[in-house]
Amino acid sequence: SIVGLTAGIYTLTVTDTNGCEISEDTLLTEPPLIQPFVNFIDPNCGGLETGILMLDSIAGGTPPFRYSIDNDTFGLLSTFESLSPDDYTYYVLDDNDCLVDTTAILGKPDIPEIYFEKDIVILLGCDETLPVLTNNTTLTNIQWTPNLFMDCDTCLRPKVNPTEEIDYILTLTSIDDCTDTDTINVQVLKIRDVYFPNAFSPNGDNINDLFSIGIGKSVQQVNYFKVYGRWGELVYDARDIQPSDLRVGWDGTLKGKRMGSGVYAWIAEVTYLDGITLFFRGDVSLID
Repeated sequence: SIVGLTAGIYTLTVTDTNGCEISEDTLLTEPPLIQPFVNFIDPNCGGLETGILMLDSIAGGTPPFRYSIDNDTFGLLSTFESLSPDDYTYYVLDDNDCLVDTTAILGKPDIPEIYFEKDIVILLGCDETLPVLTNNTTLTNIQWTPNLFMDCDTCLRPKVNPTEEIDYILTLTSIDDCTDTDTINVQVLKIRDVYFPNAFSPNGDNINDLFSIGIGKSVQQVNYFKVYGRWGELVYDARDIQPSDLRVGWDGTLKGKRMGSGVYAWIAEVTYLDGITLFFRGDVSLID
């Protein structure tokens, strides 16, 4: 036996003890080169450690084949899974210890991540920007549900002013069609702010000349506001007062005539943004 020969034509001669000999030529050929066809599959939306190196087919070489991605540990399994984004070299070793490799890069998927710092509490009638943070991804779609009490349901950080506690759900989609969804809870603190002064002085000095209602942001409207004289006569009656109307109030007159100093009774009905209606009553002093 002769081993370690390279490819080529060899002549073998055999001679016996009588000096008789016979010769014959033989051709040694190289085995065909190993040509592996490998699928390099990038990590997907399921996470960064979802990359795969998978042998599709192999040509040439001498089976059985063994495989490795570290050029150290070779085995019969031709698929390598749970790989992170990185440069990888796929090695194939045949039965003749012939070794070939192929290299490629597993790319990083664009996976969006949502971070809500905390749930928020807002005052009834006030608005608040939802505190959203995200990782550095290229977004192709932003969607909030439900799209109630907000100025924009496709903006990353909309302003909201709900009248009741609500959960807002945010869904982000990246350029790789990866999605992330998270929920933020918004609670509503219902301070029913409305203020009625106990005195006014309609003397034309532009200071406390009107007996008017101080309306906060939680008020939808004042349904009615009435003032009565000392004998029960109605001296002022205003209805459907809007929060933006600061000019509405009693100027201390009745039919253009100045009323005298004294204590006057009043009643009012106020409806708030959450639909609750409350009744108020009290007294006010008209001061010369």
